Amino acid sequence: RNRGSDLRGLTSTRKHHPSPNRMTRPTEAIAAYHAAMAAGRTPEAISAARAADAASHKELNALRAQPDNAECFDCTARKPGWAALPHGIYLCIDCAQVHRHLGRHISQVKAINTGTYLWMPYELAVMRAIGNARAARAYRNAPPKPEAGGAP
Repeated sequence: RNRGSDLRGLTSTRKHHPSPNRMTRPTEAIAAYHAAMAAGRTPEAISAARAADAASHKELNALRAQPDNAECFDCTARKPGWAALPHGIYLCIDCAQVHRHLGRHISQVKAINTGTYLWMPYELAVMRAIGNARAARAYRNAPPKPEAGGAP
């Protein structure tokens, strides 16, 4: 089996992008994410995201509370409060800083447990479709996680 078979085609760009609320396949969620990022945020999309902001954060916290997402993807810290897009993983604040320094073109980090960041539907779709368990399967040959608070 291929190392990346669980997330095969995550960066593919298809012409048709289904509604982010109905997507379950990571490939579709990632393709919609990239297409939406390339197109930019419209005033209508921002208004819709603002209207759904409380529900979005409630869903993100519920997703984060699932056993597979209750630990930082990159270390062993419990209750991660950040997410990395387009990877669809949950991170602690220390690991989120590492991702932030990679650059937004590689990894965009957003808080999930505060109302600071506005979450767009295509970003929520990525978090729904991937999560830490699916990402861990894709990176199963990676070195073991360091302990929380340890050197990166």
